[in-house]
Amino acid sequence: MSTTTLSRRELAAREHQEAIEKKKEEERRLQDMVERIRRQDTPYGRELAEKVADALQHGPLFFSHRDYCGMGLEVGTSGEYLYGEVFDGGMINVVQHFPDRADFVDWLAAQSNASMAMLDAKETWYWNNQVITRQRLEDFIRKS
Repeated sequence: MSTTTLSRRELAAREHQEAIEKKKEEERRLQDMVERIRRQDTPYGRELAEKVADALQHGPLFFSHRDYCGMGLEVGTSGEYLYGEVFDGGMINVVQHFPDRADFVDWLAAQSNASMAMLDAKETWYWNNQVITRQRLEDFIRKS
C-alpha cells in the first residue's frame, strides 16, 4: 500500500478547486429551481382569491416562528388587505396594500407561484423561501 503526501500548495489548490466546484453546483441548483418555479405561472384565479379574502377575515396567513417567517397576508385594522414580510410572527414590512376586498381579489387572482416566489429579490436567500403558493392558499382556506 502506498500513500501520497500532498504539499501545502497542492492541498490548497485542491481545496480551492473543490470550493469552485461547490459554488458552481450551488449556482446550477439555484438556476434549476428558478426555471422550475417560472413554469408555475398559472394564475390563482378569482375563485381561490375570493375564498382567501373570506378566510382572511378570520385571521392572517403567515408562519409564526422566530426570525424570518416569509411572506404573509392579513386584513389590517381598517379593513385593508395587506401582503408583506413577516418576522417573529408579525408583519413588519407591507409590500402591497389594498384598500378594499375587490382590489385584493383582483390582484391575488392574477398572481401565480412564479410571481409570488420573490425571484426578483437581490438576495437569493429570499427566493421561494416561505412565500405564498397555491398550496399554502388552499391549505389556509381548508383550515379556516
